[in-house]
Amino acid sequence: MNNELVWQISGEAGYGILSAGEMFANLLKNLGYYIFSSTEYPSQIRGGNNSFNIRASKKIISSHVNEIDILIALDEASIIMHKDFLKKGSAIICDSSITNTAKGINFFKIPFDEFTNKYGVYKKVMMATVGIGASAKILGIKKEEVINLIKIRFKDKNEKIINENIEAFNNGYASVKNENDFNYKIEKENKKNFILINGNEALSIASIGAGCKLLSCYPMTPSTGIMDYYSKHQESHNLIMHQAEDEISAINVALGASYAGVRSMTATSGGGFALMNESISLAGSAEIPIVIVLGQRPGPATGLPTRTEQGDLRYAIHAGHGDYPKIVLAPGDPQDCYELTIDAFNYADKYQLPVILLTDKYLAVSSYSIPEFDAKIEINKGEIISNPKKLELLMKFKRYELTKTGISPRTLPGTENGMQCSIGDEHDEEGYIIEEAIDRKNMMDKRLRKFETIIKELKGKGIEIYGNKESKKAIISFGSTKGIILESLKELDYKFLQIKIMHPFPSEELIKKIGSSNEIIVIENNQSGQLCSLIQEHTGLKINKKLLKYDGRQFSPDEIIQGVKK
Repeated sequence: MNNELVWQISGEAGYGILSAGEMFANLLKNLGYYIFSSTEYPSQIRGGNNSFNIRASKKIISSHVNEIDILIALDEASIIMHKDFLKKGSAIICDSSITNTAKGINFFKIPFDEFTNKYGVYKKVMMATVGIGASAKILGIKKEEVINLIKIRFKDKNEKIINENIEAFNNGYASVKNENDFNYKIEKENKKNFILINGNEALSIASIGAGCKLLSCYPMTPSTGIMDYYSKHQESHNLIMHQAEDEISAINVALGASYAGVRSMTATSGGGFALMNESISLAGSAEIPIVIVLGQRPGPATGLPTRTEQGDLRYAIHAGHGDYPKIVLAPGDPQDCYELTIDAFNYADKYQLPVILLTDKYLAVSSYSIPEFDAKIEINKGEIISNPKKLELLMKFKRYELTKTGISPRTLPGTENGMQCSIGDEHDEEGYIIEEAIDRKNMMDKRLRKFETIIKELKGKGIEIYGNKESKKAIISFGSTKGIILESLKELDYKFLQIKIMHPFPSEELIKKIGSSNEIIVIENNQSGQLCSLIQEHTGLKINKKLLKYDGRQFSPDEIIQGVKK
């Protein structure tokens, strides 16, 4: 018996790959296994190879691996594309008509076409259900476990659809006669008190818990899942999911709502973020709180729109024209997404500025087994004056008052005696347009003082350290490489420094945690080593050892282990 299984379903877009994968992942979770699932798909509505990969383990895991134990190949192209990743003794489930063979691989050939011809337009989708039936049989999973899950998954559908899926599953299950040829069997474990969730879902849950009432977006992979989540829950949680006509409109709607006192968020990817830049500057100048999710994917231009990369780090830090303060946070897994999203809304309100949450496709759509979230959420909206009597004592309300912290008092529209003027032009303390040199300098310095306040208040919160904390060898990275590096540390005697606050950069904290390390390797998913250059810029430390990947795919633990050793 092995402690781990890697299962993958693959075929053309339109075969229901995602739905089948999610159902099988939940099946294995219900059987007591820890799960990590990831999906790959080209930017095509039809055609191209889609795959859903599930790693199930009796031990806690945090990333995908490249090797496959069971492959459901819904077409011959899937065998050709993925056969090099199959381990010796692994299994391929495919149609009886496929003549392809491979040495050391067990082929389970079943009549997909025969079983699904009767389903008409649902033929391709039902092939995936047949494949799940065959998988369950060779893994020794009881039929009842899967049938109960089918009933739950399709509970909102009519009885005909439920019965047809059960029929397709039963046909796949019964078609396997030589299941003992595959020696791995799933043993039901004690159910773990863990949830299965991806980065987009964790971020959405946290934002709703933090009091966000408006999501204004234009759809763009990989952040569209946040829109999906809000759409499904807007009525039950009294939210608004506004689909704008473009990204310029999306951020301006969110800014308008935030100005009126509503916690608001927008989510996009590189190309959409480019369109938002002028309004990000407006948020910086007018000091309007806003949370922006930047789900990275490979550029430049359209690049690889459905793949993953970390090429927008410096872009996020320098987004918008002119000098003004902002905060950039980089979660590494769904737990980070949850915690840093709550922080993002509190920082945006407290410091009255834009906060950017930097994710990527791998983190956004991969699902992890993690403990349930802490439901207690502290909300800090900063200094908002709502008492008319307090405002009445002021000769004039100074929305942009020059303060030692750089943070000025704020009122919401409609507050008696709290009238204010907020514009994108440079302005005085009351918000009126100015041109004088000294006034301009004073207002710029006032905004910059926020940065000094932020650095002081966020001290010690920018970096997490894992692995052998006493090691003289260090790995530094950020974002979704976290889980893969944690897996690689099982074979590497390194400490791992995960940077979570990218801007303002935690320079002193990094130097302190690097300590006396005599070997430092920076790992990141981009071509130019953007984190490496940031470290040198802010600390003076020049790091020559870099492990970079920029082919649109995330590292695997084996790649990191081999790369670090090399």
